Amino acid sequence: MKTYDVAIIGGGPAGSMLAKFIEPKGYKVALIDVRRLDEAYDGKGAIKSCGGMLAPDAQKLLKKYKIELPSELIDEVQPSFVKTIDVCAKLCRNYKRNYINVDREAFDRLLLKWVKADTYFGIRVSEIRKEDGFFVINNQFRAKFLVGADGATSKVRRTFFPEMKIRTYASIQDVLPEQTSQGYECFFDEKISDYYGWSLLKGGQTLVGFAIPEGRDAVQKFEAFKKANGFGKEIARQGTLILRPSFGHKIYAKENLFLIGEAGGYISPSSAEGISYAIKTAKILAESNFSLRRFKCKMLIIRLNLMYKNVKSFFMYCPLIRKWIMKASIFN
Repeated sequence: MKTYDVAIIGGGPAGSMLAKFIEPKGYKVALIDVRRLDEAYDGKGAIKSCGGMLAPDAQKLLKKYKIELPSELIDEVQPSFVKTIDVCAKLCRNYKRNYINVDREAFDRLLLKWVKADTYFGIRVSEIRKEDGFFVINNQFRAKFLVGADGATSKVRRTFFPEMKIRTYASIQDVLPEQTSQGYECFFDEKISDYYGWSLLKGGQTLVGFAIPEGRDAVQKFEAFKKANGFGKEIARQGTLILRPSFGHKIYAKENLFLIGEAGGYISPSSAEGISYAIKTAKILAESNFSLRRFKCKMLIIRLNLMYKNVKSFFMYCPLIRKWIMKASIFN
């Protein structure tokens, strides 16, 4: 069994940036991810449902930490605005928004280039237990500190924080062969969901999806949305889980055990943007030096931000308020 100071489960933005931030501190770190990110990339990686658009907050953080995006990572189609459609109110408006359309797997691989930790790819974490002051993972690794950076379906969260209650959505996304989208479109339709849907161009194809509360009728609702809005037959379907934190979202951490990024539910409740939260929570944990007290204190700013985003979410997703805002919009 290999022994480490820190074991990070998840090699996405949260896990890779944490490894980067703590590297100067001299910790012996293991970074574990189920994906085969050690193999050569052919440019055909799985497209994360609702992923692949870098929001302004994430762009600012990448610039702050001097991470430049190579041209081959950026898609040819870059939207200069978001076409916002309120289906029930029959309103359509264009809003200027500076997103960068990227290849999400290539982006994750880019962040891993700066990681000097021991990386273990293609390993699915099936068991984690606490034993003699160490966290034991798959009977292969043990570490003094354990960090869950393994996304919405986090094994670390489900193992050590079973009491955590949070709204969950099924993000269903279809890949269409033809270019039917007009850049980047955002859909509101309260008959389908109290969240939002989208369509965008990526790699010469159209991605169309919707975040729908988990349930047996999620797929039927998604099919109804596609049919009503004229989207054709898909060539592939993807799905993932999205967490949506509430106004009083707590900080989930224990002695020597931390959740960062979406594993901890740190994701925008208004837009489901998570990369900026992944980077911010990784930085906070690195600055806390794995002190539980310091981590919880520094995470207060994240809690306040999530409260603000929940207030913003209320104005976005209340049909009457959204209708009034869209009617009053100047830019169309």
